[in-house]
Amino acid sequence: MFNARSVCANLCDLHYLLDSGEYDAIMITETWLKPAIPDGLIDPCRGYNIIRRDRLGSTGGGVCILLRKSVHFSEVSISDNVEILAVDVCISQLKHRLIVVYRPPRSEPTDKLYAAKLINILSSLSLVTWPVFIGGDFNCPGISWDLFKAPADNIQDLF
Repeated sequence: MFNARSVCANLCDLHYLLDSGEYDAIMITETWLKPAIPDGLIDPCRGYNIIRRDRLGSTGGGVCILLRKSVHFSEVSISDNVEILAVDVCISQLKHRLIVVYRPPRSEPTDKLYAAKLINILSSLSLVTWPVFIGGDFNCPGISWDLFKAPADNIQDLF
């Protein structure tokens, strides 16, 4: 899991991860990528398949999953306009679902609806019989995961 806050600004860090050879999968949030940025810039050695969901229409956001070329995968279709990617991967003959999600840090009235939409999508993506791994940036700094408590702000308490 890598919160890039701009892949292009952090290419050295990303290339270090890729060149280490330690990772079969890397999930990235806040890629800040646009369609004009080629995959070859992200992985010049072309050792990874790159699955992206760039944010269109505004700056920031975006999610991406990099999978080593030897990993068999299929992308899970998500039709809603949300920053979520999901792939089913087969590693050592075991199937897993990887999901990466980004929720922008806003607190407008429509954000509760957006958060509820994310939860519904994540719930439906998790309805499989194989293990599911969810990673991302939900922008919920007030949640205490140790105490399972969240501020009553109508967004963080949903999670």
